[in-house]
Amino acid sequence: MLQSKQLVCPAQIEAVIFDVDGLLLDTEGIYTDVTQKVIQEWGDYSLSNKLKASLLGLGQEEGCQRLIDAFSLPVSYAELLLKMEDLYRAYFPNCKPKQGAKELVLELIRKNVPIAIGTSSSKEYLDWKLQKHQDWFSHFQTIVTPEHKDVQQAKPSPDIYVTAAKELGIDPQACIVFEDSPAGISAAKSAGMYAVAIPEETTSLDRLQHADTILTSLSAFTWHT
Repeated sequence: MLQSKQLVCPAQIEAVIFDVDGLLLDTEGIYTDVTQKVIQEWGDYSLSNKLKASLLGLGQEEGCQRLIDAFSLPVSYAELLLKMEDLYRAYFPNCKPKQGAKELVLELIRKNVPIAIGTSSSKEYLDWKLQKHQDWFSHFQTIVTPEHKDVQQAKPSPDIYVTAAKELGIDPQACIVFEDSPAGISAAKSAGMYAVAIPEETTSLDRLQHADTILTSLSAFTWHT
């Protein structure tokens, strides 16, 4: 793993695949706020940075189950998710782009670079998040969510990224992935891709040692042509 201030895309890379939450869009704070509000229905609970970091990049069911186990909540996964969804529906449409995200995506579009989304977020949640961002998200050649027919498991399984590369028609080894979470980096590496981590402040760099490179933001990346 190399921690860098800048990264020029490796020459063998032909396509770019992006995560969404905490990488292209600043949604992690929304997840934290909603989770905090909901778990306090059962007590004076507080999310630690360690627990927040462990939830990054997980699928909805696994994330909810981790919360249930952490606080011994007397509720099922489905019931917990239902309580959260009303708040998500209200908050997600107001999410903002992360630093350098829109600029990089538009640059890659101008250079005709194949680009895709690979996210553990459900299609419904993603639709809420993208309501005010269609001007740049509409240019992605493919968007892969856990509902895709070829995805058996969400991250850290490689299914989402393998499927995104297949949809682009690009060899996985010729793809670079941008992620903010340890689970996402594991998914990208298991898919055989070059994995770049751009971590949230709550994520320890020790949990991202399996990334090929760590950057501070998407602004630090330059396409090779």
